[in-house]
Amino acid sequence: MSRCLSSHGKYCHIRAPAYTVCTLPNVQLHRASVPSHIGNTNSSKMHPKTTVYLICLAILVSIQAVSSRSVEDLSNSGEQRQRRDVTWDKQVGKGTVFGTLGNNDQGLFGKGGYKQDIFNDDRGKLQGQAYGTRVLGATGDSSLLGGKLDWNNVNKDASATLEVTKQIHGHTNVDAALSKVWNFDKNTRLSAGGTVNTDIGRGKPDYGVGATFEHNFG
Repeated sequence: MSRCLSSHGKYCHIRAPAYTVCTLPNVQLHRASVPSHIGNTNSSKMHPKTTVYLICLAILVSIQAVSSRSVEDLSNSGEQRQRRDVTWDKQVGKGTVFGTLGNNDQGLFGKGGYKQDIFNDDRGKLQGQAYGTRVLGATGDSSLLGGKLDWNNVNKDASATLEVTKQIHGHTNVDAALSKVWNFDKNTRLSAGGTVNTDIGRGKPDYGVGATFEHNFG
């Protein structure tokens, strides 16, 4: 048995065996919301009970139209919605507490941690952070703890990162990267870098090395 609230403040009851319609509290429905093509009779002369029944029928038809959408349609509409992550940060002592709530290909996730500059001088800038993440996905839930060191020196065109992550009840991963640019003159430069990634105790590490030589003629 379904219930809906009429413009007279009364409830009407309509049987809907194929689905269940929830009561709509504190929502006032007006006669103007009923499509004009439902009847040719002037609404000002319609019997109050008839108006109530028409309003309830319009609600049930609308709900049936929404519920008849396929899972694929709902999935496509979800993909079209722009992803909007919620982030926040707060200065605490010499560092910053940060957090993020959002969604990605794995599902819903939350991330929180603390980051702080270890030094920022002629040696460059070295920042350290510790964080934790929690993912709720269709294939299961997972939790992860991590720590990261990030160094860069703008004057020397060099940067390096080292990140260690530990999945709860899972493996430990180490990821490192290094890059450097050498400027021979204003038109000639050499860029080089390398990466290494490994799951500790699970086979050999993956290495990557690359270099680019550039010269601008003219």
